[in-house]
Amino acid sequence: MYSNLPRKGDFIRPYEYHKVLPLIFRLSIESEAASYFFRPRAVYIGPYHHGKSCLAQMEKHKSRFLEDFLSRDTSTSLEDYRNEVKKRWKQSLMNDYYDLAEFDLTRDELVDIMIMDGCFILELLIKTYNQTADEIFENEKLLRYIKTDLLMFENQVPLFVLEMLYKDAIPTIEELLGYYFWGTKDDPSMYEKKSLDPAGSLLQSYNQLYIFPRSDEGKPKHVYPQGIYGEIYTKNRPWLLGRCSTSFAGHVPSAQHLEEAGVVFKAKRSANFLDITFHEGVLEIPVLSIDEPFLLSFVNLVMFDFHVNCGSVMESYCHFMACLMYTRDDVAILQKHGILEGKFINDLDWWWLSHYFGRPFYNLPVGHYFAYLFDELWLFWALPKAPFG
Repeated sequence: MYSNLPRKGDFIRPYEYHKVLPLIFRLSIESEAASYFFRPRAVYIGPYHHGKSCLAQMEKHKSRFLEDFLSRDTSTSLEDYRNEVKKRWKQSLMNDYYDLAEFDLTRDELVDIMIMDGCFILELLIKTYNQTADEIFENEKLLRYIKTDLLMFENQVPLFVLEMLYKDAIPTIEELLGYYFWGTKDDPSMYEKKSLDPAGSLLQSYNQLYIFPRSDEGKPKHVYPQGIYGEIYTKNRPWLLGRCSTSFAGHVPSAQHLEEAGVVFKAKRSANFLDITFHEGVLEIPVLSIDEPFLLSFVNLVMFDFHVNCGSVMESYCHFMACLMYTRDDVAILQKHGILEGKFINDLDWWWLSHYFGRPFYNLPVGHYFAYLFDELWLFWALPKAPFG
């Protein structure tokens, strides 16, 4: 399965003839890997997959959720919503998707897709937030795949459609998304200084909310020791000679090397797998429950981050994990401490996937997302444990 996964740059169609970069990406190739990692499993959203019969059963739920959503505000009719979306047709919708002319859809059909899918998403978020009983919540497996499908590259509607339908209701869309994806409620810290881009997509909004600022941002970089301690520092590590005053934020010792140096690995439960901390010799890493829904979401997030943020965050994370899991023994250490769990893949599968995205043999840009954490781990591993002056 993973051996057919294309390179990051292979996925997105070229936009030389577009005046504006489309916000809803589209795959550039048809392959087994593209079909596996980017094909919705439970629900089709947007025009790219519209009309496919594979997930026809979900259309019944969409119709139900549309009626439920419209009943929440009787002052606004379906026709009112249609007119609102049509106003944004030329200035936004035609630029949001890649080459809509390829699809045999009229303007009215596309508008109806936006409203149907937008209302389905919003009603799903509202019912989840209010913990409303509904038959769709009786199937846990279906719910997990719906959540994964909402983060698929091609399976998107513009955020402005959701905002237009939802208006200024309470709780906010940010709060609905926070509870739906991470179970956070009444947590203002998650939304501070974060304003979702109305021109973006749900995948982009997830990316904005998920990637929080690092608490170590702005901290000074280490100046590595010179003189006698510099000699101790580079003893048996000739590749470090002459580089002791530079940052090693592009690489991390493996899990086995860190454990031998005294690092204590600790698994922690966190809704955000980027929430990695290192303090007083304890490296806490959120538990990764490896299964198909996680991998599908993970690959789509990595691809999105690469094309929108040049990989500055997710690639930093993947690089970190790739360095930790350099050998099978390293993977076994993470499994032993409960950091990796799940029956979907074995250690070699995860090792391959992490190395594929992480490029462990190449340095990351200075100041990448986990740069300070990389420095801290290097210091702990490489420096003598006695204080130096």
